[in-house]
Amino acid sequence: MDIVSNLLLQLRQAYLSELPERADELEMLILEIKNAGLNADRFNDLYRRIHSLKGSGGTHGAHIITAICHSFEDFLTSINQQTSLQSTAHIDIALNFVDLLRNAALRLKNNSDDFGDIEVTLNELRQKAFAPRYSALVVVHGGAIISIVGQVLKNHGCRMVLMKDGFHALGRALVEPFDMVITSLELPGLNGSAMISALKLADCHNKYSRCILLTANDNLPLTIPTHDFILLKNSSLLPELNKLIQSIIQEHESSGKLSNGLR
Repeated sequence: MDIVSNLLLQLRQAYLSELPERADELEMLILEIKNAGLNADRFNDLYRRIHSLKGSGGTHGAHIITAICHSFEDFLTSINQQTSLQSTAHIDIALNFVDLLRNAALRLKNNSDDFGDIEVTLNELRQKAFAPRYSALVVVHGGAIISIVGQVLKNHGCRMVLMKDGFHALGRALVEPFDMVITSLELPGLNGSAMISALKLADCHNKYSRCILLTANDNLPLTIPTHDFILLKNSSLLPELNKLIQSIIQEHESSGKLSNGLR
């Protein structure tokens, strides 16, 4: 083993050894919020700690930690926009996320890569954390398109997870299931067509999720996998997208597929 590989291994081991303590710190902060109330400082501290864990998880190949923290962040963002974290139901959900982190940390420390039951529990927790039954990964930039896509998804009761970089979105889609992926062709990092192709080739939850590619150019010789879709960014986008989202949801309902990418 060369010096660099040995150093990376040591850093990973140090990260894994610290995970239980960092989970304890999250739990203490959540209980402090429960007892003393939520303010900006406590919220920002909790969010910052989770965000740090997420980033470190990706760095050290602990993708299950990254997946848990992604959903934990989304949950915190949603309640910060809507209501208080102090409610008993929200506190319980936050503590459940911490329990998942502890469980995953133990598996990682024991060099186990069997996270099937954790992923099932994480999807169940997403159902409790977010009211909409279905979820969509949306990778677009530009306020007008975001507004159109967001409104259509809201009308159909779908949760929108918004990202603006194709490469980062692919990383998330490889570890977190979504019922559909809506992406612009023109993206920084990785274009939408390449992102869809990578998802279909990968052995991940979203391999069979419906993908919708948005583009302003109707002259591009685009090819995407069968049963996925290309929509033009023009005056017909809103009604066409509305009809397509409705058909995808009906497909889920009629086939008996579970939401959030579980098959």
